[in-house]
Amino acid sequence: MKNMQRSYLQQRLDTLWAAIIDELTFDPLRKKIEFIVHAVDYGKVTHSKLVFEEVASFHWLQSTGEARNVFYEYEEGDHLELSLVQHFPGGMGTVGFLAQGEWDHLDNFIPNFAIEMYQQVLHLEARVVIIDGERFEVGFVNN
Repeated sequence: MKNMQRSYLQQRLDTLWAAIIDELTFDPLRKKIEFIVHAVDYGKVTHSKLVFEEVASFHWLQSTGEARNVFYEYEEGDHLELSLVQHFPGGMGTVGFLAQGEWDHLDNFIPNFAIEMYQQVLHLEARVVIIDGERFEVGFVNN
């Protein structure tokens, strides 16, 4: 049943492909990340809400490689869209920190979700994902 649920979860996440992000909220106090999006398919507009709850960690990449340090001026009409939202039931690998001094106690984490927005990527570790009110309790990789 759990594998079927995850497969269904990925199908639901796939429906958000190419959706334009209207709002993106990071709420560390409530351990929540929320996307409000809309998509246009053959002239039909649909609105969706994607919420990650019980977020234990996240890592944002502006881009990859040397492009990570290249920034462009925002222009009216610019937007981000969801290029990919993927669930990794077994995790997608370890994100770690080679910190020094007072920061050397930072933990590594194993993201179970990856969200691509053009070249930007958000890796996150969340126990719950909600798509348009439908709740999926996926747990953490190490549980």
